[in-house]
Amino acid sequence: MLRGSTRTGRRSRRLISMKFPFTFDLASVFRLVIPGFFLAIALDPAIGVAFYAIGVAKPTEVYYAFGTVVLGWLFSLLDMQIYMLYEGRRFWPSYLVRCGRVREQRRLHRLNKLYKEAKAATNPTTLPVEYAIRRALFPLDKDGMRYVAYPTRLGNLIAEYEQYPDRKYGMDGVFYWYRVWFVVPKDIRDELTQQQSLADSSLYMSMVLFLSTLLFVVYALASALGLAQISPELKFCWLYAAMFSLICGYGFYVMALNAHSAYASFFKAIFDDFYEKVDVRPLLSTLAKRTGIKEYGFLEGTEAYKAAWRYLRWHKLRIPGQKDNVNAEQLFVAENDGASNERKHEN
Repeated sequence: MLRGSTRTGRRSRRLISMKFPFTFDLASVFRLVIPGFFLAIALDPAIGVAFYAIGVAKPTEVYYAFGTVVLGWLFSLLDMQIYMLYEGRRFWPSYLVRCGRVREQRRLHRLNKLYKEAKAATNPTTLPVEYAIRRALFPLDKDGMRYVAYPTRLGNLIAEYEQYPDRKYGMDGVFYWYRVWFVVPKDIRDELTQQQSLADSSLYMSMVLFLSTLLFVVYALASALGLAQISPELKFCWLYAAMFSLICGYGFYVMALNAHSAYASFFKAIFDDFYEKVDVRPLLSTLAKRTGIKEYGFLEGTEAYKAAWRYLRWHKLRIPGQKDNVNAEQLFVAENDGASNERKHEN
């Protein structure tokens, strides 16, 4: 999501390149202004009731100008939580997680079946590659087979492209995204930010519309029960607004899937073109000196990136040739003890 960052751990997996919210460039308009404005519209009746209750006229122009910015800014602050909800990583009851995974597994199974049928057909109505592309939006397991990691389409889509750097180059997608970001030219960063803003804004708008659906239902109930005069002339018409908002919310979710699929291609291309510019050799040379394990200085490629990630992210080291990680301090302490013993021996 690496956005100056990238929504990767899945862990907190958001890859999100976000500029300061009050820098009103095009990305900010998509991410902040549009969602904030539509949520301000949905909240307007409730705000009007609040002002009426305290006997003050609502300053409409000020409300929309100030409310749009504040509400959009709140969405930016809650970006991680919004993505976790839509990916199905958190905030879901366990039974919904199970149901979602079953649904996704059925979708994957259906795509596999359609792919095989299209490949075996003499004149398939849909080319096999179309099903292969849709199937490729699921992550790969350790055996290279597609599998369901999360209970939503968005969750599996993001999991797939965030694992790409690790599978191809041994680079943890979330951790190394920030390192790659610093070596990418500014014009490319700007283009990636625009792509990310489209993906973010479509998901934000989906959330805004789903929240609006709940608000409209509350307005309908409040009007029907006489709890508050939200809008006497509308009453149950709020339910029609709720239905329309619900449908549009799902529509924006589908658009968010397409936007994230396009962003995934940019994300992968960034690693393909710039991963070699992340030089971990100086760090590994330092580790070789601090631990006395010269093999660290000779690590290359995947092993080098994984060793650097293991140390920088988790403060763990793995002695070359072994499978278990150890706390880095254990090896450093061993080195210091050895040096100390040598000095005592000399004395």
